[in-house]
Amino acid sequence: MNIKYISPFVDNQVNCSIYIGKNAGKIIENRIKKSEKSIKILSPYVSPSLIDLLLEKKETVKDIKLISSAKIDDFRYPKNSILLRKLILQNRNTDEDAINKRKSLYNFTVYLTLILIIYTLISIVLLATKILIFLL
Repeated sequence: MNIKYISPFVDNQVNCSIYIGKNAGKIIENRIKKSEKSIKILSPYVSPSLIDLLLEKKETVKDIKLISSAKIDDFRYPKNSILLRKLILQNRNTDEDAINKRKSLYNFTVYLTLILIIYTLISIVLLATKILIFLL
């Protein structure tokens, strides 16, 4: 294993471990699984398995922080966009008054359109009758 481990240090009552290397993810994953109070990760790389693990832990660990330099552009690809959707929690609220207003305005425009069509047809018929009377 090619892992460089920098020993934990305590500063202002914060216990911190730093792992660097290709297989550091396995050690970090085990530490996340054992966490009970808080999880704080600062990493330029975010893997789908890490996100899944953090989402699992959010039920039992209330203080989870993930800071990454991954750009939103990195999530254009379908595989990465699924990852982004997992991270964004969205609550949809519907404004019933706005929906009802939109429906009533829609109905108004439909009725107005029908009235204009009928008016146009009547005008055409009257004009055609005048032309026929004039020609006869």
